[in-house]
Order: sequence, then structure tokens, then C-alpha cells
Amino acid sequence: MKVLFMDVDGVLNDEDWWRTRSPKPDPRHPPEILVKNIDTSRVILINEIVARTGCEVVLSSATRSNPLMPEVLLLAGLAKPLLGAIPIMQFAHTFRDFDGAERTLWIEKTRAEEVEEWLRLNPGVEAYAVVDDQDHGWAEAMESRLVRTSMATGLTQDHVEAIVELLR
Repeated sequence: MKVLFMDVDGVLNDEDWWRTRSPKPDPRHPPEILVKNIDTSRVILINEIVARTGCEVVLSSATRSNPLMPEVLLLAGLAKPLLGAIPIMQFAHTFRDFDGAERTLWIEKTRAEEVEEWLRLNPGVEAYAVVDDQDHGWAEAMESRLVRTSMATGLTQDHVEAIVELLR
């Protein structure tokens, strides 16, 4: 199986696109409104990657915490449903401090660690690529699988070609 781990902001939209669409829809809005967060011309590029490589798409964006995102992406034109999403690996550890006060420590894994966990839980991945506009602690081994977009440009045809090459 081939997998594309896909971010949303900075991949499926860019700064210029956002300037023409404010305010940004609230995540609690229905999918018909949330689809306005997605530049459908960028979804067409994702569909091209899927068609050329036969890959599955796994959501690696912070938006994966919104249960409506799979439906939103389909409404935006994603050709087939997401395979899934990487796990959100945040943990709260509550303890009593030396002075007896209760404290909560949040432990959060990097996006790279979350992708690594998804790969561990889903054996049989023969090739994968990550498309993201930000540095999320990509491990050295994973850096070679990363195609970095930018919020200034979003996903471009050059990025598509680089992703296709990684998934061959």
C-alpha cells in the first residue's frame, strides 16, 4: 500500500486564497460551510496524485480532530474517502506537586511521531510521502519522505511531481 499523509492549511489553501475568504469558517459549522476552508483546485492536485500512484490519503492535519473533515474533503472534491487519520498523541498526567498542589502535565508527541505510530500500527506500507507546510519535528529518516509546501503557495504542480516520485 502507498500512503500520502496530508496536511490541510498551507497545502489545500494558501495566503492569497485566505485573503479572499474571511472570516474563516468556525470548525463547529456544518460541512457545507467548512468546505470553504478548502481550495478545490488543490484537491484536484491531490486527486491527480491518487490517480497516478494508487495511493491512499491519510489526514495528518490538526483538523483531523474534527470528525466532519472526511465529509468536508469529499464535498471539496476528494475523489475517494480518506483511509483514516494519524493518531492524536496528547496525554494529560495529573499529579501532586511537592507542595501538595495538584498539577497537570501535558505530554504531546510531534506530528512526525504520530505518523511513525500510524505506520507502526498499519504494517504493509510499501511507500509513503508526507505533504505539509510546517516543521512538525520530522525525524531525519522521515525528512526524505517530506514534500514541504508553504502557506504562501499551497500545493503546486511541482509538489505533485515530487510526491509522485516518492510514491513510485
